[in-house]
Amino acid sequence: STPPANPFGLYGDRSFSRSPSPPGDRDQAGSNAAAPQQQEPVRRSGRVSHPPVRLQPTMAALRGLPLEPATYDQAMQSEEASYWRAAMDDEIASLEDNNTWTYTTLPPGGKAIDLKWVYKIKTTAAGDIDRYKARLVVKGFMQRGGVDYGEVFAPVSKYPTLRALLALVASQDLVMHQLDIKTAFLNGDIDEEIYVTQPPGYANGGLVCRLHRSLYGLRQAPRAWHM
Repeated sequence: STPPANPFGLYGDRSFSRSPSPPGDRDQAGSNAAAPQQQEPVRRSGRVSHPPVRLQPTMAALRGLPLEPATYDQAMQSEEASYWRAAMDDEIASLEDNNTWTYTTLPPGGKAIDLKWVYKIKTTAAGDIDRYKARLVVKGFMQRGGVDYGEVFAPVSKYPTLRALLALVASQDLVMHQLDIKTAFLNGDIDEEIYVTQPPGYANGGLVCRLHRSLYGLRQAPRAWHM
């Protein structure tokens, strides 16, 4: 009679013999197995992580930091009102020193773009409060294309370029210096005729401000600063 088909295919019951290895190979394999393996240290990222916006109030409370106000009224009603006022005074002084605007009346048919304050608490590496910072920004979403701004393209640096620069500094044993330009966008002149409202908390009659230099939040601010 015909024997039944082998369900295991070519290798039968999968029990097959292996040719014995030479004694030298077995000794070497045993020595390799006995040798302790040195593990490489785990690489950890040095990037500073920030919590999502929705969790920032919770994280600030856990760290014992005051909450960052979202509006001018909240800043003035908080316990840190004096610190926020000093930060805003410093920002206004910087704007006036750079001749950012002139006070004038709004021409017929003109429209003034609103301004707002953005508040931020700067901390040290240890998590302690370093300083209170207030930035005056323009509500750029209210600008009209072709009227309040033209081209907005501005070149930006890429990380491969930065890495190449750092590699060159390291290979040549050079010293790199870093600097921070305060109110960098104020160094850019604008050609468009743009009017903005007066900063909240610093009203000067019924006048508006005609901009001569770019402000944070303007659509053309990056291009004006680069050009």
